[in-house]
Amino acid sequence: MNLGLLLLNGEMKDLVATARRAEAAGFSGVYVAEVYRSAWALLTAIAAATERISLGPYVINAYARSPLLAGISAIDFNEFANGRLVLGVGGGNREVNEVWQGIPHARVLTKLREYVQILQRMARCPAGEALHFEGKIHRMQWTPVVQPLATPFTVFLAAVFPDMLRVAATVADGIAGGATLSPDYLKNVMQPRAAAHAAAARANSGSASSGRPASRSAAPRLCAAAAACGWPRPTAASQARTHAASSVAAPSASPPARSSPA
Repeated sequence: MNLGLLLLNGEMKDLVATARRAEAAGFSGVYVAEVYRSAWALLTAIAAATERISLGPYVINAYARSPLLAGISAIDFNEFANGRLVLGVGGGNREVNEVWQGIPHARVLTKLREYVQILQRMARCPAGEALHFEGKIHRMQWTPVVQPLATPFTVFLAAVFPDMLRVAATVADGIAGGATLSPDYLKNVMQPRAAAHAAAARANSGSASSGRPASRSAAPRLCAAAAACGWPRPTAASQARTHAASSVAAPSASPPARSSPA
């Protein structure tokens, strides 16, 4: 098992120092939740202070950035970090999108499918070669000037509910699970469903059309768990429980209505 660290909040210098210690301790990756801080600013500071660990946002909100802006930012950061980017993407929720930003939280499944496909193509598009995309929500006619790295960044799509899991397993390079998912659910429910969706997609059209390598049988997974470091131990445990409970109790944690368009 590869063990990563998800940073939520704190002073930037302290978070960078924590990431440096995580690398020295043998962690495989450090990820930043883009809730309280801009993910790219903190990740760039961490990239400058580390050498080996994978880095990425967990996750950026597809409603807050156009695919073009997200893709250009990812290409630039992946270059700066020497190919260590694992790009986590999600759709946010009604609280974040409609209350915080005043953006309609609509057609989530279609939007995220197209968003991931565009990012995958941008990660692999050579400088000077035109990229054309015509979707139901997103359209792009773009010719990059910057040459992306030979090893493109991977795109992980946040998926908790069954419909988004189907999208993630079909088009994304990996699946980002939520902190409220138990190990038993991940092993006995999420993993078999994702494998079945990926197999069905390959049988229908092949994964090459999605931008994901055709040789991959199923998308790998990133999963988060609530943890707190501190002393005494009961205090740290209480902090972890509080964070986990707040994730479950949030009004936006419920799935979208089935009657709403995808």
